[in-house]
Amino acid sequence: MKSGMTNIIKLSSILLIGLITTQVIADDLCYLSQKKSEKAFPSLIKCYKSNSDSCCVSAHDSEIGSEIDSFLSSSCVRRFAEIEFYFCYGCHYTEPKSTNSTANTITLCKSFVERLWGSDINSPTEKFDHCGFKVGSNIEIPSKKWASASAFFADVLPPLFSGFSIQIADDDKNCFNTAPGHTLVALGVALVAYLTV
Repeated sequence: MKSGMTNIIKLSSILLIGLITTQVIADDLCYLSQKKSEKAFPSLIKCYKSNSDSCCVSAHDSEIGSEIDSFLSSSCVRRFAEIEFYFCYGCHYTEPKSTNSTANTITLCKSFVERLWGSDINSPTEKFDHCGFKVGSNIEIPSKKWASASAFFADVLPPLFSGFSIQIADDDKNCFNTAPGHTLVALGVALVAYLTV
């Protein structure tokens, strides 16, 4: 009986840690919607991966969709998930953690940049050369246009973030990485603690 009660207390502690962690993430206001992230309604079309917890509304999604469709051909959009995540940055629920609207900066995690650009972020990439990108009225071959990931991010900002600059930082909780990590890490640590007691 006592063992069962101890297990209930441990499980309750794990759930409480998960709820607290989720609330800490949700306490910051989103840049685009100027409110906390929430379930998208109506559903997002282009940034549909953010439907369950979104920092944008349908009109933002529509604008982002137009910009993605202009930037990258439809046959290439789904080939590069990280480009799609980058363009949908303003809809991602973790956006408030990596946006500094006072300094007009967005901080990207180095691991995200490496997934998007390639492991050598200080050199050109040929990863997108078979697709090309439309920048303004020009079709650009990425390896010829940008000498590094930083040069690319200086020219190509997430839609609706004009006037911002991009910083690349070592991975931590305050940079954009598209991973659901914070809550899962907290729950994972709590689960390991539970199993070792």
